[in-house]
Amino acid sequence: MPRVKPRKTTVQDRPSPRTLLLRRLRRAGRPTAVLGVVAILLIAVPLGLRGVAAVFRPVRAAAAGLAADAGFRVAHIELQGVAPGSRAVVERVIDVERGQPIFAVSPAVVAARVGALGLVRTAVVERVLPDTLRVEVTERRALAIWQRPDGRFALVGPGGAVLEDRDAGAARVHDPSLRLLVGTGAPKHAQDLLNLLARFPAIDSRVVAAERIDRLRWNLILRDKTIVELP
Repeated sequence: MPRVKPRKTTVQDRPSPRTLLLRRLRRAGRPTAVLGVVAILLIAVPLGLRGVAAVFRPVRAAAAGLAADAGFRVAHIELQGVAPGSRAVVERVIDVERGQPIFAVSPAVVAARVGALGLVRTAVVERVLPDTLRVEVTERRALAIWQRPDGRFALVGPGGAVLEDRDAGAARVHDPSLRLLVGTGAPKHAQDLLNLLARFPAIDSRVVAAERIDRLRWNLILRDKTIVELP
């Protein structure tokens, strides 16, 4: 009795979602089609669809790359609200290179990095399509300049915060009214001193520096080099 050979069954693998997406977008060939898909994928996480976002993470990356090919790359970084002496520090922590796919840049991540700087009070980052990343910063207002015990200078902000990331020299050029504070613990008591001086405008206008003595009181240095010892 002749044997019947089993028929070979050929199983065709179904293309992955990522492959299907790439094929469809290439056929579409239009930036608007790319943007439509990218927009849908980008709102998955904000809507709380984290399971969907995890599955489509490779697709999101592919869509961002396709959008970049359609011209959606970072060409300009607008930095607003930053003093000249702080600009280099903020640009360094933004850490976005021109030419990157703009949809691969997370505004929330960039805002968190910028907001972690001591000189920054608030930071808002947004994409301005097709090619601009806008970073709006509100800086902490400097109250004075502190000369550290080692001779280095730093800016003092509200609440006695030492603004490590700002250039004290550039700030003084920008705002010559900033007074020099000297002595250990001076930043912590700077606001109280300035509030006191504001009550006596005639004296306030003549003070150029103040020295914290024994962490207890102040000596005021006036423009004519007179020293006023406060109790």
